[in-house]
Amino acid sequence: MAISFEGSAENSAINGENVVLTLPAMLQDDLVIVAYAIGDNDDVNFDMAMVTAGYTEVADLFAND
Repeated sequence: MAISFEGSAENSAINGENVVLTLPAMLQDDLVIVAYAIGDNDDVNFDMAMVTAGYTEVADLFAND
């Protein structure tokens, strides 16, 4: 099966608000890659929380990974 790019989405939030992404139409088992950046200066290990059912986190990587 060939790999194909189906589309993209972007958004932003400030002060801890939720970021909502409206993704293009997808099929079961499609891979969705989400990249994000957080500015901080106290070495806290931030973790993104998925609040939409039906997704499985494959990796949680940081800049030094």
